[in-house]
Amino acid sequence: MRAVCAAIAHDREERPFQTTRQLAELIERLAPRHGKKTHPATRVFQALRIAVNDEIGSLERGLDGGMRLLKSGGRLAVITFHSLEDRMVKDFGRARARDYTFTGGWMFRSCVSRARPSLGW
Repeated sequence: MRAVCAAIAHDREERPFQTTRQLAELIERLAPRHGKKTHPATRVFQALRIAVNDEIGSLERGLDGGMRLLKSGGRLAVITFHSLEDRMVKDFGRARARDYTFTGGWMFRSCVSRARPSLGW
């Protein structure tokens, strides 16, 4: 992915992209399909869309807002469209369903205190 980013930056200095096809062709030259159905530019365009639309920030704000509006015993339903969103929603739910808080990374967690879960799975 770094090579693709560097090539995009280099080509933009030479001549700005006028069409998405130009960008897709550059990516395909750098990362050929090798028999795969999906075009290699698909993930790049997805990443660009996520960044430009601030989809991650919107999801975080939406989840927080949903929690503020949720009544006791209510249910929060979230539809996700790709694994990045899915992971964020699952982590959000798990963190709020715990009856404890902790510090440290995933390998060296130390329990800090008991907490009242804000969600029940």
